[in-house]
Amino acid sequence: FVGVATTGNLAAGQAATYALAISPQDLAGQASGALTLGFDLTGTGGLNPDAVSVNGITPSFARTDAGHSIALFTFTTPGVYTFALQGLANTAGSFSLSTFVAGDVLGHNQVTGADETAMIVALGKTAGLPGYILAADINRDGVIDTTDQTFLESNLGFVALQPPTAAASVTP
Repeated sequence: FVGVATTGNLAAGQAATYALAISPQDLAGQASGALTLGFDLTGTGGLNPDAVSVNGITPSFARTDAGHSIALFTFTTPGVYTFALQGLANTAGSFSLSTFVAGDVLGHNQVTGADETAMIVALGKTAGLPGYILAADINRDGVIDTTDQTFLESNLGFVALQPPTAAASVTP
């Protein structure tokens, strides 16, 4: 689910609900013992999206703008969580939801020292200027700053569970 855009349509007053599983391994790699995920929701065709809501969790950060919302949630307990998407003021239209691991600046499904280095280089950069990296602007406010860096640091050490891989071996 992370790193893949999910698209759909919402009628006025309708909500789309999804499930997300957080495993103990998802929380184990970071010194914080927590995992912060971002939900970046864009509406088109008249949809003005509300910030995503996750059952049982208050967002660490949330903002709605015309046609766009962003919400960051910090998960501290493994489990299956449901989250919902809906429009503001009975708006309707199409949506695109992107989920991301806060701090995965390089897009490699982990948060490492390399991500931290890229963040440090990008600190102070603003949207539209050279050196600005959207993935480093974790709260999507158009400025890469220490708030973004704090979210990265809380996820430092995270490595996404990878699917099993097979390797050929030769037995004597």
